[in-house]
Amino acid sequence: MTEVSKHTPGPWVFYADTPSVEPNWNIITNGSRQFVVANIHIEAGNERDEANAHLIAAAPDLLDVCKAVFDDVASIDNESCLSLEVGRALKAAIAKAEGGAS
Repeated sequence: MTEVSKHTPGPWVFYADTPSVEPNWNIITNGSRQFVVANIHIEAGNERDEANAHLIAAAPDLLDVCKAVFDDVASIDNESCLSLEVGRALKAAIAKAEGGAS
């Protein structure tokens, strides 16, 4: 399952474009803020918006972990290590992250 990803490599971080009445949070690839992956509008004080920004910033790391777990378990010839349902869910999540069927 391991292959070169088409997305912008991580790590991704986010920062608030402040001071501003309506801050935009930018998901970026490095601390120099030279490459913006995404802009997210966050209402001041909206914890859900901020949580979404954290989740998006973690996406490359989460994808890498999902791939590593899938590869590790697939290399073990023991079906009891990971249920078929969990294996299918991992494979589907990886495909969705990579633009495949969701």
